[in-house]
Amino acid sequence: MSPQPRALTRRAPQARSTSRAAAVLAATLCLAAVSAAQPAAHRRAGSLTVSELVTPEGVQGAQGAGAHVAFAFRLADRVQRGSQLEVEYAVDRNADGVIADGSDPHLPSEYAPATPALDDPRMTCRVAFARGRTRMVFRPATRDGAAHVFVWDERADLGDAVVPLGPQPALSPEGRVLRNALHPQEVVYSKALSGVRVRVRAVRSGGQRAARSRWVESELFAVDGSIAPEVRIEDLADHAALGVMSVTWAAFDADGEDADGNGLLDVAAGEDRDGDGRLDTAPVSVAFDWTVVAPDAEAPTDDDSAGATLWWPCRERLGYGDGAVLRPSGGVDAGRRWIYVWDYARDLAGYRDDVVVVLRARPLDRAGKRGPNAYSIAQPLTPTPTR
Repeated sequence: MSPQPRALTRRAPQARSTSRAAAVLAATLCLAAVSAAQPAAHRRAGSLTVSELVTPEGVQGAQGAGAHVAFAFRLADRVQRGSQLEVEYAVDRNADGVIADGSDPHLPSEYAPATPALDDPRMTCRVAFARGRTRMVFRPATRDGAAHVFVWDERADLGDAVVPLGPQPALSPEGRVLRNALHPQEVVYSKALSGVRVRVRAVRSGGQRAARSRWVESELFAVDGSIAPEVRIEDLADHAALGVMSVTWAAFDADGEDADGNGLLDVAAGEDRDGDGRLDTAPVSVAFDWTVVAPDAEAPTDDDSAGATLWWPCRERLGYGDGAVLRPSGGVDAGRRWIYVWDYARDLAGYRDDVVVVLRARPLDRAGKRGPNAYSIAQPLTPTPTR
C-alpha cells in the first residue's frame, strides 16, 4: 500500500475531531451572542428571589389601619450585593373585573409605581442618592433570604380613594343602589374587581451580574382613605303653585380644601394643602327620600327614631335648582349650600288630603364613602296643587 493512503487514513479522525470542535465552538459563540442580545436583567435572575410577601390584614388607608402600609417579604441572592426594589400597586381602573399586568398586549397594565414612605421607621432599606434619584437598597441573604419590610405611602398614590373588598352594588349618580328593572328585588352589582393589589420584584445592578427577580403579588386588600361627608337640610320652601318644594342643603367634607366654603382658593389660609394650585372641593352627592308621617305618629329626626319607616325616592323637578349630584362641599365649619327641587306633585299624586312629610338626605362622596343620614323638619303639604 502506498504512503499516501496511510497518511490520509491517519489524518481522517483528526479532520472529524476538528470538525466537531468547530461545531462546538460555533454553538458556544451562538449562545454567547444570544445571551448578549438579551437584556442583562434577564440573564442571571435565577438566584435573586423575592418570597413570602405578606398581605396586610384589615382595611388600610388613612381611615383604616393607616396611610403607611407595611409589606414584609424575604430577599435571597447568592450574589451578596444590595438590590433595589420595584414596587407597584394596581386597582381595576377600567372596571372590567381584571387587574391587567401588561402581559396581554390588548390590556394595558393597570399597575403604577408605589410611593415609598421613606421616613417610616419600619422600612429596612438603605436610602441612596445617585444622579438626582433616590434609591432603596435592600441587603439579601443566601438560602432562606433576609427579612425585610417595605412601607407604601398609600395616600400619596390613592388620595382619599375608597376601595372595598368583595362584590359591590352598582350605584346611581345620586348614590342609590341599582336594582334589576325586571326583578326589582335583585340588586345589580358592579363588574369592577374590588380591592388593591401590590407586586414586588428585586433588581440587582452591576453589568454582567445585573438581574431582575420575578414579580411577587400580594392578595387583594381594602383601602379607605376618605373621611365621611356630612349634609344638613337647612330649609324647606313650598311652592304650591308649581307643586314643588325647594330644599336648601349644605355639604361638608374634611377631605376638601374649601375651608370657608366660598368656592375660591385661598393659599394664605392654608387651603392648598397638596400644593397643586387648584381648589379641591370634595364633591358630594345626595339621595333625597320622603315619607308621610301618620297623624298620631312622631316625625323621625334621626336613624334611631326612623326605625322601620318606609321611605320613597324623591323625584327631582329638572331644570330648577342645583341638583344633588357631585356638588362641591365646604369645610366642616362652613359647608357649602345648594338647592334641590322636589317635584312632590308627582310623588304625592295618590294622596287627597293634606299630609305631613319628612325628607331624608343620604350623602355619598366622590370616593364612594357614605356619610350619616340627615333629616328635615316635618313639613305640611297639600298634595293636589294648582299646576
